[in-house]
Amino acid sequence: MPVRTSVLSLALSLLKLVFRLFFDRRVPVYTKVIPVLAIAYLVFPTDIVADRIPLLGQIDDLVVVVILFLLFVAAVPKDILADQTIGRHMRNMPGFGSPFEPPLNRESDDDSIETTMRYVEDEEDQTKK
Repeated sequence: MPVRTSVLSLALSLLKLVFRLFFDRRVPVYTKVIPVLAIAYLVFPTDIVADRIPLLGQIDDLVVVVILFLLFVAAVPKDILADQTIGRHMRNMPGFGSPFEPPLNRESDDDSIETTMRYVEDEEDQTKK
């Protein structure tokens, strides 16, 4: 039962993300065509595998729609995707950065600590000598 709920939760999360991205004004219109094509594939009777074939006809619909939704999410600009997933305020926090950019290289040595290391043997090793 937990697998079913996790798959359902994942599917709902994907649908919510696609919905939010579709209505985001910053996403280009040509990118918004992809989820429209996915919905059109579900509505129109022409399929890759006919729906008259039990189970296989519905599975191909599901696979095509999921692939098109994932393609849509991948085609959205990364900063908009970050805003819709982690939030704009969190993305703009100092030191946080975007998950799609490499971490900042700090050139100052203010945060480094110089130290020396020494190896300390266990008490058993010292008594054997």
